[in-house]
Amino acid sequence: PKLLCAVPFTPACGRRILTRDEERREMLLGIAARALIQVCEAAQSSSVHVNFCEDDEVQALVDAGFIPRKGLQFHFRNWIEGEQRTFRNFEEYLGQFKSKKRIKLKRERNSVYDDAKVDIDVLNGEELSEEQFEEMFRLYQTTIERMSFWGRQYLNETFFRMIAQSPVVRQHLRYVVAR
Repeated sequence: PKLLCAVPFTPACGRRILTRDEERREMLLGIAARALIQVCEAAQSSSVHVNFCEDDEVQALVDAGFIPRKGLQFHFRNWIEGEQRTFRNFEEYLGQFKSKKRIKLKRERNSVYDDAKVDIDVLNGEELSEEQFEEMFRLYQTTIERMSFWGRQYLNETFFRMIAQSPVVRQHLRYVVAR
């Protein structure tokens, strides 16, 4: 088996090795990289991987003997190049495309809202009720049960209670509900 240092279920880039002391981060990353090798050897794992990490982490890992992982990702950025601002709305975003592409995107988007009769709400973490956190956990469990071939329950009810009780987490949480 291999060891993996990553954020579960997402290919989003970001820090994988967290450090509190920014001034000594480079040194701490080197220590962490060497420690990952020691953990891998102690666990008798075939390898250890750190996926989608930051450039400073890549450098520390390479310096410790890791082989860099090459990948390609496409990211949407709400940013208009040359104008130093974001799109004001979806129509302005569509305006950058040729007519045929705009029509296709509108048709796809409308099929979700109109044909399927789906309403989508984005709720901020601070406004969520205890019942909504319970619903989150039930939906998570249902997803795991339906995907039993691939699924595995990594999060438990205590996890959902903990995020419900943490103002720091709640301020960054968005709950997307499709009805």
